[in-house]
Amino acid sequence: MEEISDFEDFNKFNNLLQQINIPQEAKEKLIKKYKKMLDEKNRVKDTELKQIFSSNEINEDETENLVNVYNRYLNNNIKHNKVKKIDSLLFLSDMSSKRISKIRVQSCIKNKTLNFEKCRKFLKETERLKIVLPEKYENFKKKNNIYFDDENHKDLPKRDVLYRRINENYFVNNDDYFEKCTDYYFMLYSNIFSLFDLKIINLSLRSNLEKIDETTLSANANVVSASHTSNKTNKKSKEKKVTMKFQKQKGKNDKYNEFNMCYSQEDELNFLNKELPQNLNQAIYDPTPILNLIKNRTKNMLSNFNQIINIENTDIEKVESTLQTKFKLTDAISLSRRRSTSSYINKRVNYELIFHNIIDDNSDEEDIHSVSEDEDDSESSDEESSNKHRKSKKVSRKRMDTINYSCRSRGAPPSATFKASKPYEKKDDEYLKEDELYKWISRKRYDLIPENAICTGMNQTDGKMYIGKINNIPAKVNLDKKKIWNYWAKDLSCNQCGEILITDHTVIWKSIQRGDTIPDNAINVGRDNHGDLVWVGKSNNNEPGKINCEDNDSETPTMHNFWCQGEFMSSKSAFILTIEKIEGEEY
Repeated sequence: MEEISDFEDFNKFNNLLQQINIPQEAKEKLIKKYKKMLDEKNRVKDTELKQIFSSNEINEDETENLVNVYNRYLNNNIKHNKVKKIDSLLFLSDMSSKRISKIRVQSCIKNKTLNFEKCRKFLKETERLKIVLPEKYENFKKKNNIYFDDENHKDLPKRDVLYRRINENYFVNNDDYFEKCTDYYFMLYSNIFSLFDLKIINLSLRSNLEKIDETTLSANANVVSASHTSNKTNKKSKEKKVTMKFQKQKGKNDKYNEFNMCYSQEDELNFLNKELPQNLNQAIYDPTPILNLIKNRTKNMLSNFNQIINIENTDIEKVESTLQTKFKLTDAISLSRRRSTSSYINKRVNYELIFHNIIDDNSDEEDIHSVSEDEDDSESSDEESSNKHRKSKKVSRKRMDTINYSCRSRGAPPSATFKASKPYEKKDDEYLKEDELYKWISRKRYDLIPENAICTGMNQTDGKMYIGKINNIPAKVNLDKKKIWNYWAKDLSCNQCGEILITDHTVIWKSIQRGDTIPDNAINVGRDNHGDLVWVGKSNNNEPGKINCEDNDSETPTMHNFWCQGEFMSSKSAFILTIEKIEGEEY
């Protein structure tokens, strides 16, 4: 395949792209690599890009997706060094530029006019306000890629209108800043976090200074459409509150694991943009600043959080007054056109997000009860047994998060067993031979989890997890309503079928660290996709995964790393699975 760096223009790149039979995702990756090579001089416009694709018989939907990918990554790769340092933009018209250049200043020199270049520099340093002269606009446009007011006005600002920054790609009219900024974050939070079981948004508005204009908040998330309008008030420090509820998604939500499998920020942004509604799949809606919040939800299962944003626009009247004094102007400078009723806005907006508890429908908590090693006491009274059962059902969710589950486990109390509400009928392949300690059996999505499958425990993302494998890689198996949902293995995408580990014997989880000898009775799965010998292990968060060794040829291998799907980095410590058959035990 010809190297991308050898391409002389985008047509050659696209022609090669069409010659190879690759999926859409692979095409997008190639386009991203090529876009990184584009400089400001040879950037391809949207219209030109669409023409290139349409001439190669790519359908309209695919063309639109490729153009969106192109623009998104082009925005990320363009250097916004100047824009990053400014909060406000003002594009002067020819008429205003000529008018300001004629403004006189108080001086002993007759007819001395304003040095506007010094004025512009002063505003940039003190107010982070950049004034773009008419003759400088085209050069500014080449170096930046900005939407003004909405997604329909890319690089099309109004002249003599002051714009305030929401993010590097999005500036809005200074007079509309509160409304636009509030709506922006509301749309961003509601649509992104609805992917991860958002339950409620509480939005509190508080005016710190003068007035509250009429503001419309709207949402167009995948699971809800709603709006709220608050009317103008002149009372100071008046707080208004908006509450919006979201329905819980039905079935198992795979988006947690899919997002956590992303290996880079680029992959995370690409995943979010694919999941967002089309109207939010634009460069102006940049999730980058809230990626850490998203990870707190997907990895740490953050149940709620408050995000306080101080929304303050540019006080243009104060700016002009400062210029009047600083440069001793004889006439009003009137930098921008604005509403006669406009005023300085300084408000605090608090976004409180509360999430659904995703374990409720998947943990089957009502079927879990605590047992001790001496639980079986035939002489205990019925009343004592009843009290014990009721007490066991009060296990707190915090404690549930740390319980280790196994078929018959010892060595890490407390343990737990599961009792099905209906008798479970074993299938033929779920019976072990006399000389078998364990075996792997094939199961797919919607199959009932075998009664003697090994449960590693519970976490807040998946609920109960079982040990599976895909192509000799130990995998996590999660459930939906006691039925198999997905297999998740490190370095692999999710699978709906695989193998489940079952045993009727004693399961013991042993703590192990890098350099420790791997126990003889640990469960070796074979060699993984990297050619390494791997054993079944689990993390401190109970997630199943693989343990590899330092030397694959050693007769006494020692642990090197533990890997699981839910963690990007490896771990030097974990628990390794061992299975023992105790002589004299009956099963």
